[in-house]
Amino acid sequence: GVAFLEDSAGIVLAVVLLSCPSVVRHLLAFVRCDHVGGPLAGPRLLLEPSLVCGQSGQSGQPQEALAAAAWAGLIFWCLGLPLASLSLCAWKRHELDHFHSQVSLGIISAEYESAYFFWESPLLFRRFAVLLAVGLTHAVPLQVRLVLLLAVGNVSLWMHHSCEPYANRSGILLDNLEANSLRIFCAFTAALLLGTSQVVHPYVATAVVLAVLIWHLDYLVRLVIQVLKFARRAVAEQVVEGYLIGRPADFLAKLCFHGETYSRRYQACVVYDIGAEAIEIQPGLEGREVTEQEQLFVAHGLADSFEAIISECKVDRLSVAYIEFLSRQVFASSATRLRCERRLSVQRRSTGSLPSVEEFNRQHPAGKPSGAAAAPSGAPAAAAAFSAAAAAAHGALFDPQSFVEGMLPDDFQQSVHAACASRSAEELEQDFRIFMLHKVGPGMVDYHLTLVERMLKSIRREGAMSTQLGLPALPA
Repeated sequence: GVAFLEDSAGIVLAVVLLSCPSVVRHLLAFVRCDHVGGPLAGPRLLLEPSLVCGQSGQSGQPQEALAAAAWAGLIFWCLGLPLASLSLCAWKRHELDHFHSQVSLGIISAEYESAYFFWESPLLFRRFAVLLAVGLTHAVPLQVRLVLLLAVGNVSLWMHHSCEPYANRSGILLDNLEANSLRIFCAFTAALLLGTSQVVHPYVATAVVLAVLIWHLDYLVRLVIQVLKFARRAVAEQVVEGYLIGRPADFLAKLCFHGETYSRRYQACVVYDIGAEAIEIQPGLEGREVTEQEQLFVAHGLADSFEAIISECKVDRLSVAYIEFLSRQVFASSATRLRCERRLSVQRRSTGSLPSVEEFNRQHPAGKPSGAAAAPSGAPAAAAAFSAAAAAAHGALFDPQSFVEGMLPDDFQQSVHAACASRSAEELEQDFRIFMLHKVGPGMVDYHLTLVERMLKSIRREGAMSTQLGLPALPA
């Protein structure tokens, strides 16, 4: 029962969130009263003009009872749903990155940073505020409703700029989309308010509204293009994975791969120089200069990874070698896919089409990485407790073939964040120790110790040296 409840919680939340606006609009219909004019005097229920607001209708059914029931429903949906969302996320706050929590609560928490796990609740309040400002019209002028909408938009824009709560990919894409949408909402509302207030000439008001409409259409077109680009990239990655596992691709998927390959010629490439132990951002094949946005992708990836290590993994120490460790891991884990992608791109440019899966596997048989190495001799007993399989897996981090290929800056941002966000503090620390033992060998024999153990060992070493030199012992 509990397992079924956890598995179906995500579906229930999705149904509730999707049906909520429709339910609120229908509830508002029972409290919307206005003067309709003509022989019907007094405020009338717009849903049924025969009912006078605050009085009994001709059929004997009191409108007050309908309004009371509607207001009870509105309070339940407008206050209860955001508070329920906040309570669920707060209850599972420290487990939101776990798989089961993402299945059950991911629809209200997955797209936000860990510090803003509650942000779905302010968004629900904003949605309900917009519905109430538009729906409650008891002889309220249009200008008043527009002012209320403008106030909601400005407050939401201020909150978003102050927090920027979204867990971004591809730079700060989600935060930028939200900020632009709120700006357009505020501008369009202000333009309508200017046009209906009759403080300027009608032609001027019309020009302002048309300008905002063009801005809105431009935003929608850019949004559609961005979505199509991500869809094309996802399909192209599926083509590469299909060649790796022996699954052929259809004509449309190959067409998407051709388009993605062509666009990457104009994009920068992130590589790892194993000799200089440095991350480099190189121009694309067409020689176009690296843009500031592409540089931000790499910077945000490293910043997000360190934030995840500190705030989510709760490590008690953070070595500067973590940058090298994460960078090596990103390229080593993606080496096979990047190599396959490059080979397909080269063959596509040379022959004009992609080979069949059988032909590709004959030309490029799969092989094992050559950089796998055993743990260094002289390693301490605690380091020897690590499994040989884990040590062999880390051998790819030192294989020069793992760093031949480069990747797109936004792919690097996503990969470097995923390299640490999906692990616990113990797993990350253990993998980093194995990496350091492979890198420095027996010269760093005490890296397996924790920070406190290393300090105690240093104190004991200094005490032993003082005893040998005849110096007074260190105070306890």
